[in-house]
Amino acid sequence: GVLFVVIGVGLLAVYAWMRVTASQARLRDLAVGRRLAESLQAQQWPAPVQPEALNAAGMRLEPGEVCLVDGADVELMQWYGDPVVLTRRFFFLWGSPLAWMVSILGMFGSWQHNRKKSKKAAPRWRDPERAQLWVTDRRFLLHGRTGNQSWVQIRWGSVRQSLLDGDGVVLLLDEWEHLPMKIRTAAPAWLFVLYRFASARQVFLPRLPWWHRALTSKAEP
Repeated sequence: GVLFVVIGVGLLAVYAWMRVTASQARLRDLAVGRRLAESLQAQQWPAPVQPEALNAAGMRLEPGEVCLVDGADVELMQWYGDPVVLTRRFFFLWGSPLAWMVSILGMFGSWQHNRKKSKKAAPRWRDPERAQLWVTDRRFLLHGRTGNQSWVQIRWGSVRQSLLDGDGVVLLLDEWEHLPMKIRTAAPAWLFVLYRFASARQVFLPRLPWWHRALTSKAEP
């Protein structure tokens, strides 16, 4: 019994450490995103970078195009569900109470099986693919690092809707209306602020969690 308690406490400690680490990383990203937004509000534009990684990959910018991010490591994901066929079975054995109990257990097992199949097929972010990301004043450029290593460009005019998710930037494109895509990155808030400014000259100011704002205000003299 003591061994199981020790193992349980160890697993809880690892889980708590992972949650704290993820929360700290998100707070750092939100803070960096806010600093970028505040500098944009002060009309301090982001400095262009030389597209050395893009040139090394055999691609070139268009005439007059400005590079803002050169070859950041990201993951691409798509939101969709899988088709599923559910089979509803009815079990009923006439006779003793034991037969009735077997019938109930059979129907419960069939229900559990269907529930697990539905949960597995439910829409979610799927098929993560490692890629490199370039951000310019005109588009996203993405180069897959697995499979056929294809190139994808997303021009600002093709983005119908965008939003900041907890671990990435979600895009709904005209040509992929029913398959939203996510660019998952270690700095989603910073990337979203940069994207909104580059694409529409809009300054998005990320909001820190309320508890963090409360602690910060109490710490200020």
